[in-house]
Formats: sequence, C-alpha cells, structure tokens
Amino acid sequence: MIYAVMDGSKTYQWGDSAIAAVVAILMVFLILGAIILITHLVFKALGYIDLKKEIDAAKKPVKVEEIAAKPTQFNENDEDMVAAVLVATIDYQNEIKQDVKLVSVKEIK
Repeated sequence: MIYAVMDGSKTYQWGDSAIAAVVAILMVFLILGAIILITHLVFKALGYIDLKKEIDAAKKPVKVEEIAAKPTQFNENDEDMVAAVLVATIDYQNEIKQDVKLVSVKEIK
C-alpha cells in the first residue's frame, strides 16, 4: 500500500496516505523508545547509572569548612551579582514563606 501511494499506480484517498504516515511515525517512535530502553539497561548493567548514589550525594550536607569563602565587596554596577542576590533572596523567601530582609552579601569562590 505504501508503494502504491508513492508511485501513483492506484488511486488512493488522503485517508490511506494519512494511515501510512501515522504508521511510519509510530514505527519511528517505537524504534527510538527501544534504543532508549536498551541504552538505559546497558548503562545500568555496567554501573554507570546508580540513582541511589546520586540521591544520597544530593542530600549530603555541605560543610562550611569545605567551602573556601573569600568575601568581596558588593558592587552594585555588576549586573550578574545583583541578579544573583535578587534570585537568592526570592528563593529564600519562597522557601521560608515569610518576609526577608537582605542584611549582607558575600561572594564565595
């Protein structure tokens, strides 16, 4: 049927062509899904994917001593720093669900 639609030897309606197109699209997505599933299983079997370790690493608290903190002066002309301060303040306000007041700013490198 697909070859008949393409070479024009028979007269088919638009519906027949649409069915052939939908079948081809479904085949492509099924093949892509199979490739994704196979690569996921191979990576999991080889140990590249370990969700428990990734989750535990994300939950691990960061100690202040581990961070080399070097305070720098807050420069209001530095747009990136101002944006970072605003985003951090808004994020903290959304986290504690209370009003917040920015007291000081320290850049950690």
